[in-house]
Amino acid sequence: MKMEELLDFSATIERIFNFLGVSPMSVPELKLNTSDNEPVRIPYFEELMDRFFLKDIELLENLLGWNCEKWKTPRKTGSGN
Repeated sequence: MKMEELLDFSATIERIFNFLGVSPMSVPELKLNTSDNEPVRIPYFEELMDRFFLKDIELLENLLGWNCEKWKTPRKTGSGN
């Protein structure tokens, strides 16, 4: 499951219960590490991680038949570097 799918929490939880073949139950939605502010960015680290995980993202894409182009696009850090 992609992180984007968790934006619709209740539908995702329902899909998980169906996949597992178990009866649905109430699951509270807890949001951790959320803020109205932008997350802290460490430009060099982000660029390094983008390159480091590129091969794994491509393997996952092929394995699952997903389109992960958004994950493969380097992030814009706004640092001016």
